[in-house]
Amino acid sequence: MNTTVHCAGLVVSPGDLIVADADGVIAIPQDELSVLLPRVQQHAQREEKIRASNVAGNNDPER
Repeated sequence: MNTTVHCAGLVVSPGDLIVADADGVIAIPQDELSVLLPRVQQHAQREEKIRASNVAGNNDPER
């Protein structure tokens, strides 16, 4: 194996990160992984603020 594949319009190369759930599948190119973690951490912080706001009985602060 260890070769690039194409499936349903998705290109996956060796070393890519594959993430899948009930809604779909994404492939994150290996050369983009180094910038991924800070972006994911920022997103998680935003989500935590939204959850805290919801627990406090407030609306989603981003809406």
